[in-house]
Amino acid sequence: MLLLLSIKPRFAHMILRGEKYVELRRRAPRCPTDFWLALYATTPERAVIGVVRARQVVVATPEELWEQVEDGCALGGDEYRRYYEGARRAVGIWVEAPIPVPKPVSLESLRIAWPGFQPPRSFAYLSHEQKRDVWSHAGQCGFGEMAG
Repeated sequence: MLLLLSIKPRFAHMILRGEKYVELRRRAPRCPTDFWLALYATTPERAVIGVVRARQVVVATPEELWEQVEDGCALGGDEYRRYYEGARRAVGIWVEAPIPVPKPVSLESLRIAWPGFQPPRSFAYLSHEQKRDVWSHAGQCGFGEMAG
């Protein structure tokens, strides 16, 4: 399974460099563990810039999750608390095996391939065909075997 994850460029690049290994969300994906995420860097980049394997998803209270993610989420305590303000649950997605794409897949290219496409606010589930498109536009081969 491949999810398209909208993420601020600074965090997307930190993940690709291995500096950030926990992605925070307010809602959990309906996926088993060990799935793939395509990183869609939001404005100003507006492109898929890489993929990463999600190995674990943890849902907890914001306070409980902070104890587990403090070193890997690339946020300080104040920014973390602001992000989860008013939330009863917090989601941490542990990621590994980052793969930058050699040529980012622009929003324009995605819209040509998928007419009417709008980037998700958080994440979107991609079809098998969309998964293939993301990787072929990125100039890679063999991703289908890796991502299942």
